[in-house]
Amino acid sequence: MKVLLVNGSPHQNGCTHTALDLAGCELKKEGITAEELSYVHPDACRLLSILEYGAWADA
Repeated sequence: MKVLLVNGSPHQNGCTHTALDLAGCELKKEGITAEELSYVHPDACRLLSILEYGAWADA
């Protein structure tokens, strides 16, 4: 069996990556192969800025 771990966080080595890495290690102990896929939409940082500041970060 193979598991795909999907990371959508804009922080390349952030908390989500750490959690997925720990999950991957536990799966490996059980004989299950896991692979992490990181994908961040190009506007993710801008969208986060809107939520936090109410405006585009570069505006």
